[in-house]
Amino acid sequence: MKSAHIINSMFFGSNFTTKKINNIFSDKKRMQRWLDVEVALLDSQVKLGIVPIEAYLELKNNSEIDKFDIKFIKEEIKKTKHSLIPLLKEWKKKVSREAANYIHYGATTQDIVDTG
Repeated sequence: MKSAHIINSMFFGSNFTTKKINNIFSDKKRMQRWLDVEVALLDSQVKLGIVPIEAYLELKNNSEIDKFDIKFIKEEIKKTKHSLIPLLKEWKKKVSREAANYIHYGATTQDIVDTG
C-alpha cells in the first residue's frame, strides 16, 4: 500500500522533503529513538536506585534497532494495532528475564512516543 501523505507523493514529495529528512523520520529511526528514551529512563532509574545496574547495562547493550526482527515487529503491529508494545516485545527476546522485567518500567506509551 502506498502512503497517501504529501511528502511521499511522486509529484509533490520533493517540494516538501528530502532524502535526508525522510531518513531522520523513518520508521526505524523513530523506533530507535523510542529505545533511546527507554534507555535514558533506565539510566535515571539506576541513579535513583530503582533499577539494578546489571539490568540497565544488559538492556542498553541490546537496544539497537538494527539487531531487532523488523518483520516480527511489523506483523505484531498489524495484529495489535499498537505502536510500541511490539517493539518492547522484541526487545524482551534479546535480554534475560531479569533485565526484561525493567523494560518500560514506570513509563507509559505516551511518555516514550511523545519524547521520542
